[in-house]
Amino acid sequence: MLDKAIIENVCDSHLFAMWIAKKWSSLKDALNELITKNVVKSALNAFIIELSNTKMKPTLYAISYLNEEYLRKSGETNKRIEILREYYYIYYYVDEIAIFASSTIADYITGIPRDHWKILRLDGELCILNESVNIVSIR
Repeated sequence: MLDKAIIENVCDSHLFAMWIAKKWSSLKDALNELITKNVVKSALNAFIIELSNTKMKPTLYAISYLNEEYLRKSGETNKRIEILREYYYIYYYVDEIAIFASSTIADYITGIPRDHWKILRLDGELCILNESVNIVSIR
């Protein structure tokens, strides 16, 4: 676990990066641990690029999770949760190019029809893009 002094003095994105770096060899398990131990209170959306020292292509990761159970317990209404779903969706498009985007950004990319975008599920999906696209359930 991370030192309490570190936790109290850095932002949640920094903590997430430190956590993932420590557990990189088992990324899926590390993400599952964050979710199942209720460390993620509302949502976990992240984009990561892994650069290798070899001549391999970079690997791109997109993580999508919305903790609807926590939100309900916190008093959020169904209408508010629906708004949060749309806000937290991660859209991706892979063809000759690869694009990961939030719902807001996907709306502004006019060169790709909206029905060509795919969406990561909010119940905990990890998209791994290197030579191909692999979608893995975190849970």
